[in-house]
Amino acid sequence: MTPTSETEVPPGTGFTITCHVEGGGKPDKVTLTKPDNTVLTWLRDSSGNLSCSGTFVLTCNYVISSPAYANEGQYRCDGYNTLPGQTEKTQSATVSLVLVKDVDVTLTKSITSNLNEVYLGNPFTITCLADGGRIPFFLKLSHTPRSTSTATQIIRYNKGTLTPAAVIVSEETNTLTYVHSVTSSSYNDDGTYKCLSKNKAASKEEKNDVESANVLVVKNVASSISTTGIVNKGSQLSITCSAEGNRRPHYVGLEKDGSAHFVQRMEI
Repeated sequence: MTPTSETEVPPGTGFTITCHVEGGGKPDKVTLTKPDNTVLTWLRDSSGNLSCSGTFVLTCNYVISSPAYANEGQYRCDGYNTLPGQTEKTQSATVSLVLVKDVDVTLTKSITSNLNEVYLGNPFTITCLADGGRIPFFLKLSHTPRSTSTATQIIRYNKGTLTPAAVIVSEETNTLTYVHSVTSSSYNDDGTYKCLSKNKAASKEEKNDVESANVLVVKNVASSISTTGIVNKGSQLSITCSAEGNRRPHYVGLEKDGSAHFVQRMEI
């Protein structure tokens, strides 16, 4: 049976399993059992749903043109024949198929704004998804605040160590998922979020992938005005106008008697 051992292939790459069967005469039957326990069969009268060719030595090919994760697992080939005066004999061989690919990281935000803005106090989530042909063995999500260049680790998963409860390990899809939820955003949540994951592909070399996303916590502008109080005619009067917001306000100005006329306007 070829291949002769566990074989790793990238998803979508064509793959062929070949059963070589021979005996003292033409085999009576050949079966190929797939990982889901369905059985393909070739019979001596050339009927059945397994394609074989040859006379005394049969070559039976099962082609998987575009392997998917559902095709993973052990395949078993059995050949049967009966010699004169003897009972039926069988011989088996097995091979395993494993799909592998380089790890791929996707980082998504529950923020619909094209500017990646979330209002102060509002919630948001960051979802880190790592997909590999085998479950990635490492996952880390970190956050670098806008006000500093120092990254802070939010979550870290390393295969073989205690798995954080928030990390979802899926053997069905070969993925790792972590959702970082912020229930009430503050300015400390500003900055860059980075997701890093690692796995080993068919080459046995360690591969990694990383993706980043930016978040800006914003606040609507708020203004205030104050004066020096009551002054005598001809004395100096000081009026202070201030504006606060995140992002920074574009300008501040003063109106006189409720008109749109600006006594003073400052571009910021």
